[in-house]
Amino acid sequence: MTKKRLKQKRSQANKIYPAWELIKKISTLLSILIILIVLILGCIWLAGSQLFTLDNNKYILFASSKIDSSKAKIYLAYFLPSEQKILIFPLQSQLVGVIGGYGEYQLSAVYPLLKMEKKDNRFQSAAMSWGVGVVIDEVSELSLALDLESKNHLQKQLIKMVIDNFVHSKSLVESLQLFFFTRSVPAEQVRIETRPVSIDQLATFTVSMIYEDCLVAVVNTTNKVGLAAEMSKILEKSGVVVVRVTDQSSPYQLSNISYAVDNLACQVLADRAVSLFPNQVVKQDSPQLRQEYRADLVILIGEDLAKRMN
Repeated sequence: MTKKRLKQKRSQANKIYPAWELIKKISTLLSILIILIVLILGCIWLAGSQLFTLDNNKYILFASSKIDSSKAKIYLAYFLPSEQKILIFPLQSQLVGVIGGYGEYQLSAVYPLLKMEKKDNRFQSAAMSWGVGVVIDEVSELSLALDLESKNHLQKQLIKMVIDNFVHSKSLVESLQLFFFTRSVPAEQVRIETRPVSIDQLATFTVSMIYEDCLVAVVNTTNKVGLAAEMSKILEKSGVVVVRVTDQSSPYQLSNISYAVDNLACQVLADRAVSLFPNQVVKQDSPQLRQEYRADLVILIGEDLAKRMN
């Protein structure tokens, strides 16, 4: 073998060796990363009930995005930690008004419509809240292959919800809270209606008033008649104590929620009440407003919402 060929072989070996070393290092790092991920997921699975505690009622709407499918279904799920209970109602598809100037649609078609229109989660929650008549905290897409007929089915749907919300930190935490709460609830405490119920029938399923420490006033500052009364009905069916429903002549352009920031019940309720508004809501702490309307939390309905109701 000539010196030239020997030199070439050594040069090739020198090139291969660093590449092989790099591959080994990358493989080692990937193995460590996978082990860490497995350990983290294992810890979350074992201690999830302590890490992600559901402290407040949540109403989640599970809806199919297939507008023309015969399998399209829509469910309303009540997660009630105060009673350690879950209620699930398949809803009848009936005509409902859709905010945003859409007019009336069959209930099962509302979510597909809003998804096709690329409406964000805030608008979806608001539209479904006004359509169904209770505060909807979140709308989650229902898999066509899955009917909510058991606790196991619900857990599978919530896992899908966790995956869908993976890149949204707040929604991800709330989805994990729902999942681990469901895991902790005995199967006999998960009540699932077998027949679809109408929106009007939902009012007959009483939900305990869980916000007794936060009395609410709803004030319509717009010219749209009956807006405060309609909102108060939705709030009351969602466990809220409404002590005053009234109008005022001074219009607000932006809807406003005023509450005492040191009142925990009002903090939670304010976060839930924003689901009734498709736009951003101004939050403030105004003792003057609370004193004027003799309530712990005052919702001032502004022109931004009234325009959406046309």
